[in-house]
Amino acid sequence: MRNLALLLLALSFITVVSPADAQVRRVNRGNWYRNPGINGFNNGYGSYGGYSSTPVEGAQRGMADVIRAKGEAAEAGTRAMNNYEDARTKYIDNKMKFTETYWARKRLGEAELKKDHDRKREGRDAYLATKGSGFPPRLSPAELDPSTGKIYWPQALMGDRYAELRKQLDELFQLGFHTRSLRQYDSQISQISRSMRSELKKHIRNMPTNEYIASRKFLDSLAYLAYEGRYPIG
Repeated sequence: MRNLALLLLALSFITVVSPADAQVRRVNRGNWYRNPGINGFNNGYGSYGGYSSTPVEGAQRGMADVIRAKGEAAEAGTRAMNNYEDARTKYIDNKMKFTETYWARKRLGEAELKKDHDRKREGRDAYLATKGSGFPPRLSPAELDPSTGKIYWPQALMGDRYAELRKQLDELFQLGFHTRSLRQYDSQISQISRSMRSELKKHIRNMPTNEYIASRKFLDSLAYLAYEGRYPIG
């Protein structure tokens, strides 16, 4: 009797497990490495509800994710480097084009300045050549015959308005050359030349500038020749 009581007491401390509970425990023991997800939903990969079928597969999946992430990072870095090199190449090209354009414009500007300087120098040299020592240029034989004193008037002074003045100067020069004393008619020749210049100036707007200047120099040369008293030598 006493032994029976002790046996019943020992059995009371043993947990009774139902067949259903035993089945759940077997399932849990076989899948301890699976990720249950959030609230039991699939948030992984594979055909087992997002879980790896084995621990090795889980490790392989994790390694694959790491490798893929590194590859994507390397690809992104490569694209960034390519974009940087492309931008740097374009910057260098633009810089070179700017430099080439700058020097081209500078050379063009210097060439234009040189042309302008050469034109001014030619004009100055031509002026100094005609001006000489500050006296009017000497008349050539095509303008005044050195043996007879005949004057060959420029076309601009051949108008009727100058006819009487031309006649007076023609007579004085031929007389002065014939007597070899042109100097004695200096005052008369100078006065007539001034009158002719005044008449010429009245019509300055109706004639080309070069013709006016040439005619004015011609009259100045006649007046100076009479003042100098020497025969023109071409």
